[in-house]
Amino acid sequence: MLIGIYYGEGYDLYSSTDFLHWKLEKRNWFKDPEYPILPSGSTCALINNTLYHLYQIPLSNDLITGAFSLKLAFVKLKDP
Repeated sequence: MLIGIYYGEGYDLYSSTDFLHWKLEKRNWFKDPEYPILPSGSTCALINNTLYHLYQIPLSNDLITGAFSLKLAFVKLKDP
């Protein structure tokens, strides 16, 4: 699984079985309603069927050089 930013408004979810070919599973899979514009910069980890998503949120209107904070979101995935 891979999470990629989509026009700064949300994150897309991709999957791959070989790390060479990626399939878009869901566009705007994750959005933070408190922060409609998200800067790039996130990471994810899949641990025990839970997908954790660590991402940045802006602390000012300066999305390029301004200060940021980190937030953590997670979702429990169903067994196949």
